[in-house]
Amino acid sequence: MKNKFLKILVILLVILFLEIIVFFVLPYYQTNQLQDQFTLKIEMEKLN
Repeated sequence: MKNKFLKILVILLVILFLEIIVFFVLPYYQTNQLQDQFTLKIEMEKLN
């Protein structure tokens, strides 16, 4: 019984950890990409 409970707890912790990664890393990565595209656009307009 205790073993099963521990397994469930570990699985929940892993899920929580993954969600934290998704929520913090993905938005950061996407905003970085957006900024890169934005600066690229500005550079292109300067050239033209």
